Amino acid sequence: MRPFVALGAQAVVHVNALPFFRDVFGSRDSRLFRDRLDASNADARILGVPATGGAVTLADPVRPVQVLSETTQHANSTILVFVPSEGVLFVNGDTYTPGAPPGPGARTLNQTIQANGLNVQWIVGGHGGVISYAAFQTALATAPAW
Repeated sequence: MRPFVALGAQAVVHVNALPFFRDVFGSRDSRLFRDRLDASNADARILGVPATGGAVTLADPVRPVQVLSETTQHANSTILVFVPSEGVLFVNGDTYTPGAPPGPGARTLNQTIQANGLNVQWIVGGHGGVISYAAFQTALATAPAW
């Protein structure tokens, strides 16, 4: 993300990850591989997604994007990215990977979808794979209890 931040992109991260990313983007002395941010004096723009209280909306005239936090057993800084106009939800691969048998993360993902009233049509995994929300719900209904 550092080269993009150097060009003016705003990083969007969970509020719990803000200190980490402030350090990452604040460092201008990479030792292994110098990047564009090392040569920049621009301040990094970072937007924190609140742990509770709804989504942050990134304005776009065609496809606004919502970013919301997700509580998981895996991490306390997980975010989901939702494109309402398309019904597409991008998920962290550690939460759920479309096509794989649903584990405990799939149940919490579904709870987050329902609690936020998201009209999800498709789930796209951070580690690959796409599944319709209907097929996801069917997989959840037939999955063993954990």
